[in-house]
Amino acid sequence: MRGAPHYHILILIENAPVVGIDCPEEDCSFIQDRNTCHIPNSKTLLDLNFLASKDQMHKCSKCCKLSIGQQDLCI
Repeated sequence: MRGAPHYHILILIENAPVVGIDCPEEDCSFIQDRNTCHIPNSKTLLDLNFLASKDQMHKCSKCCKLSIGQQDLCI
């Protein structure tokens, strides 16, 4: 298996802007205001902090690196 187990889901939200109909700035603002993440506090939630840091953070590998000139990029 490649990567951590995960879901692809569709969530319908009442009164959300419609991509392609409403202005792109409104779409982005709506998403940025509601889509959040954080690493749990290592002092109060040690186990969750460990799992999030170990399994949910990107680590570059040869599969995601792209060299352009002298610069290596993670894609």
